[in-house]
Order: sequence, then C-alpha cells, then structure tokens
Amino acid sequence: MNPGNVSINYVALILPFSFSLILIAIFKYDFLALKTLARDVLFEKSSDGMILIDNTSRLMDYNPAAAELFQELNNSMKGKTIEFILGSQIDLLKILNTNDTSDIKISLGDSYGYFEVKTVTIKNDFGNIVGRLINLINITERKNDQEALKILASTDALTNLYNRNRFMQLANLQMECSSDYNTNFTLLMIDIDHFKHINDTNGHAAGDAVLAHLGCEMKKYFRRTDIIGRLGGEEFAVILPSTSLDAAKNITEFFCDMISKEPIICGNKPIYFTLSIGISVYDRRLETFSEVLKLADEALYESKENGRNRVTVKVL
Repeated sequence: MNPGNVSINYVALILPFSFSLILIAIFKYDFLALKTLARDVLFEKSSDGMILIDNTSRLMDYNPAAAELFQELNNSMKGKTIEFILGSQIDLLKILNTNDTSDIKISLGDSYGYFEVKTVTIKNDFGNIVGRLINLINITERKNDQEALKILASTDALTNLYNRNRFMQLANLQMECSSDYNTNFTLLMIDIDHFKHINDTNGHAAGDAVLAHLGCEMKKYFRRTDIIGRLGGEEFAVILPSTSLDAAKNITEFFCDMISKEPIICGNKPIYFTLSIGISVYDRRLETFSEVLKLADEALYESKENGRNRVTVKVL
C-alpha cells in the first residue's frame, strides 16, 4: 500500500500477529498433538497387555506386551474379530462378554501367569461407543503371595499337614456331608509315644525330625481324599471318608506296625518310636464333630493306658 506516497509493507506488521497465533495453537490447542504422542508412548511401552477393538469386536491395535502374551496377535489379524483370533482363550472371552473386571490364568510357555482383565469403553464426542480397550495387568506375584499366605494360614509348617484350625473346618464340613448324604467316616486320633523322652534324650531337633518324618509318612500312606492334620504337639488326626470301622482298624494297625519298624536317622543315630491310636466312627446319633472327636480321644487314652503302641476302638 502507498497512502500519501508513503510505501508501507504490511507483511512486517502481520508477522508478529501470525507468530502469536502459532504459539497459541501450539500451547493452548495442542497443535503438535502432544497428548496423542504421550498416549502412544504409554500404549507401546506399557508392561500391561493392551488390546484395542472396535464396537464390532474387531482388532484395531495391540501393544508389544499383549503380543508377548498371545502369539495369535499379529498385523495380519487386524480387522478380524477378537473371538476369531483368541478363540482358545475361553476365560478371557467370557469376561469381555460381560465387561466385568476379573482374574484369569494364561499359559506362559512352561508356566502360568495370573492377569487382572479390565475393559475400558471408548466413546466419541457424541457419546457413541466406538470401541473398547482391553487391559491385562500382570498380578502373578500378588496372586502367588496370596496363595502362600493361604497355605501358611492352613498348614502346619513342620509337617506340611493341615493345622488344627483348618482340620476342624474340614472335619465339620465332612460331618455335614455325612449327615446330608447318609455316608460314614472314621476318625483316627494319633499320638507319638514317649515324645518328651525323645526330646529330652536326643534334643528338640530330633523331636522335630520325628514329627516331620511322621507327617511325611502319613501323607504317603493315607489316601489323597483323607483329611490329615496336626492338632498340636505330638498329636495328629486323620479322617477316612466312606471307610468302615473294620477297614479303618486294619489300615491303622498296619500303619502303626510300619512306623514302629522304621527308625529315622538323626545325627547318625537311629531313633525308633511308636504310636498310640484311638478310633471312632461317625454315628447319626452324634450331632457334632466334637462328639466324634471325644470318642476317639477316649480310645487314644485307653491305648496309652494299656501299654501304648496299639490301636483302640470306641463307638457309641
């Protein structure tokens, strides 16, 4: 422009204004898509498996962590339904159908891992659902810690048998089952003879070795369906479900004889020990497990009174 014969270049005046608009676009309106870049980095670098599907359950994208979990995920599968791609992952597909948050177990080669599955619904600006993000969070370590705590809470550390609390819980369940279905079970109360003498003569380490040995032998000898527990000290108990009194007596007498003939070696010294055992059997006239336990305990006392290393039966 040339008003009054004065040449003015308006480009120089417009440049600062244009530059200001560019700065506003960068910092206020995310001109460089910083948020998008950040999301991409989080998606790609996350240690959690992430799978993106559209509203028809077709695979749109996945991150490297998800590809490590599922070998079926590859670029050629994009556009196919997640049911088609991961058809063998039944537990995962069940969760996706319900949109619930839940835990699943996934094979990791020679082992297994536990994962918490969360699904996030993705909506557009109009509130329409356009897809879902499946997030698989590795909780294997937490799960293993929980299982270890459960084992500690229910298992005697020395013998690896059920502790008293857990044994009594299972015993009461067995009592209810026998009552409801008119089945029977036999209860054994087992005590190590002269255990105090073993401790006093050979030391407490030898006493612990005897307890551990007996626990190991009981686990090997009795059935997997039998309930075996250490009630405290040198006292043990075994529930034999669906076992008659005669059968239980034969089984117990053989075990008692076997233990008496097999010493443990502690400090290059053999230690022999014997067992006193009392047997009772469930009777519908007995209303609680404590009553069955009392009969077996009385039978055990009689075994000790009559010379130990023997089996005694007491029933109603």
